[in-house]
Amino acid sequence: MNPTFLNDLQLDAGFYPLASLLTGAVLYALYRLFVRMRCRSRQAQAFLTFGICLMTASLFFRLTVWTDAPAAATAVETGKADAALTTTAGSAGAESGPGFTERFLDAIAVAWDYTCSHSSLVYAAGFALLFLFMAVQLLQLGRIRRKSMPDSRRGAIRVFQSPYDVPFSFGYNIFLPGSIEGRQRDFVLAHEESHIWHRHFHKLLILQCLTIVNWFNPFAYLIFRAIKELQEMEVDRDVIDNGFDREQYQINLVLTCTEHKEWIWTQSNYNYSSLKERILFMNKSVKGFRSGVLVFAAGFCFAALLGLIGMQTLPRPAQAATTGPDAAGPESINPLNKEIFNAPPTARRFVPLRGYNARGGCWYRHFSGDSAYLHHKRIAISDYKFFGHSATLTVSLRGRGQEVGGMTIEGATANYIQLSDTLAWEGGNFRLRRWADSRHFDDTWKDVHQLVPFIPSQWKTETWERITPPEHVKSIFRPCRECLERDDRLKGVWKQETDKGTLYNFFGKDRYVYLRFTPVDPENLSYRLWGSCAEFWNHGDSIISKFFLGLRIHWIDENSFQSVNIDTGQPAGIYTRVEMPDFFRKILEGSGLW
Repeated sequence: MNPTFLNDLQLDAGFYPLASLLTGAVLYALYRLFVRMRCRSRQAQAFLTFGICLMTASLFFRLTVWTDAPAAATAVETGKADAALTTTAGSAGAESGPGFTERFLDAIAVAWDYTCSHSSLVYAAGFALLFLFMAVQLLQLGRIRRKSMPDSRRGAIRVFQSPYDVPFSFGYNIFLPGSIEGRQRDFVLAHEESHIWHRHFHKLLILQCLTIVNWFNPFAYLIFRAIKELQEMEVDRDVIDNGFDREQYQINLVLTCTEHKEWIWTQSNYNYSSLKERILFMNKSVKGFRSGVLVFAAGFCFAALLGLIGMQTLPRPAQAATTGPDAAGPESINPLNKEIFNAPPTARRFVPLRGYNARGGCWYRHFSGDSAYLHHKRIAISDYKFFGHSATLTVSLRGRGQEVGGMTIEGATANYIQLSDTLAWEGGNFRLRRWADSRHFDDTWKDVHQLVPFIPSQWKTETWERITPPEHVKSIFRPCRECLERDDRLKGVWKQETDKGTLYNFFGKDRYVYLRFTPVDPENLSYRLWGSCAEFWNHGDSIISKFFLGLRIHWIDENSFQSVNIDTGQPAGIYTRVEMPDFFRKILEGSGLW
């Protein structure tokens, strides 16, 4: 970017309520014209959330672009101004006194000046009052929590019997009236759980704060209400996608809305007048491509109009154009120096942790179930997961699998970024993490690819315990490294085409492993694994033993051979030497197993 252009920009801090009003009007108009009932709820929420953030920024900041006005034009403008002043003075002297119209306009000007000079006090008073009101309502939620009776526990979520007639949720708590029972209770619980896992309550708290900052702006309240409606549409879609009957859910929604009228600050999810739009949206099929195009078009229009609203062009002051030893140079006009402009851009991204640290290493899965533990069960097979600095590798073992036996391997791979102690990014999905102690945590995630098919719900919760990896588990992937360290003709990775698909064989020193990879989401290094691992002996270049199976090798050339079962004489397959799959190398290195 040209540093001279940056010197022409100036971000002016101040108070610009008119810019905030215009920005809110444009944002809400674009939402009604392009996005509402036409786009997916999550994309629409992102559009409105980003827009209300920019609307708040426009309240306190304005971008000024300085231009170099020609000297002749400046002289003309100055002459016009002097002439106007002279004319005004002459006319004022000719009249005997100001008329009624002049006095009325002067009074309005004085009132406007007084309002503008005291606007900061009025704004601060309104902000403090509304913020105090929000704090009181949050204290009321704590009072409701103390007055409610514990009912049950659904994983990390606690269910309470509330003295109010309105079902609602906040944090990891669900409050139900005693009158909700049977199938209606299941619908309400599924609805509220989806709110919790989407963290809608926390998002609404942030949006409520932004609305209070723009408390004088009516469009801020309309946008806030629209986001709440979009959250309800998102939750409705989740409930239906989790297997609930659409018509029964809609009937239950109508009954719940007509029965309960009590108002709570959290705005119970069953008190909206937009119920008709929610039901219509549930019955619509919104295409992702069309939704993305509409949101992009609305965002582009909003950005363009925001530039017209929040940017002003002014001629550069005359002092900046002076010459001589005391002239103001570019570095004195802009506090940024040339080193900052010429420096390469810094990547603003999370720097992942390295090695087996306090949050990495090997973990053993004890339980797996849906997000409410309704299908909670102990895993019959042994599941191990290796968390590294940039990838995870999950291994499920069957068989004896110790010193002399063989193991059937199933598992999955994924990229991994630990964003915080309570949030991680793995395989293209966010994982909500709740720590019981330093050695135990629960991971909740949305299984969009059905990686755990025996649990019908999309939201899964897994319980993991940190362990020292057993020797036979660590030995599974040891051949992947040792196969490249051999000094005989079996050095390298060997590909074998079978009826079940392509197998990759890794011959180590005393064990071998073959794996089949099924892509799930290659961009996020997400693959399914299937294979086997057992003991291996090499009896020269012509005979090998794989788990008590003797194979005779017939070399076709230096990069391919055919194996034959010594006992039966049946061909066992043709092997071709290939390079290590790039994604698998990244997984082994990223998970710390390389």
